[in-house]
Amino acid sequence: ILIDKSLHRELATKEVKGESDAKLEFKWKSNANALRKIGYYIDDHSFDAVKDVYYDPKQNDQTVKLYFEHEQKKITLNSPISPKDDSDYTSRLEHTVTRTIQYHLPKTLTNFPDNTNIDQSIQFTREAMIDMVLGKAKFSEWSDEQELPKIDVPQIKGFTSNIKTIPAKKVNAHSSDSHVDVQYTAKTQTIKLVVYDKTDDKIIGTRELTGKTNEPI
Repeated sequence: ILIDKSLHRELATKEVKGESDAKLEFKWKSNANALRKIGYYIDDHSFDAVKDVYYDPKQNDQTVKLYFEHEQKKITLNSPISPKDDSDYTSRLEHTVTRTIQYHLPKTLTNFPDNTNIDQSIQFTREAMIDMVLGKAKFSEWSDEQELPKIDVPQIKGFTSNIKTIPAKKVNAHSSDSHVDVQYTAKTQTIKLVVYDKTDDKIIGTRELTGKTNEPI
């Protein structure tokens, strides 16, 4: 009797007839190949229980039980396998967490591109063990928590950013992606206009003009 040790059920019953006191002739290699194809772990000792069995001299029937384990295979991103159900388990072995920093720059700042993005990404990985009989996976824990580094927001002369520093942030494989908007606004500038009489060498008037950085007067 061939028995699935993991599920505690019979796989097959094979009746082998022979003469009293003769050695059992069991074609174990062909059975081994058949079991291996459907996902059972087979080694050189899997059929030891029937290799030295003799028929009872008194012609009594005998029962020999053979137990077989499910083969377990580890899959990683670098060593994928194709289990019975053809599931793409490798896509479930990695997860990337991203923080996007978006710089919104004034249109008057012509020497910088508008809406410049920076992506900070961390990849998390894990492994899986596949039951080659059932085609089911058991996953390990995700790789350890990591930290997205701090960013000092670039300061632009004549402009003010709503955020000075984007702090470091600890994330794990269950963290959601995040988004940070950095807005730049032009500072108020004042120009004092002085009207000067060059002939008489004297000031004849003054005026203050107020506006924003990089905007026309």
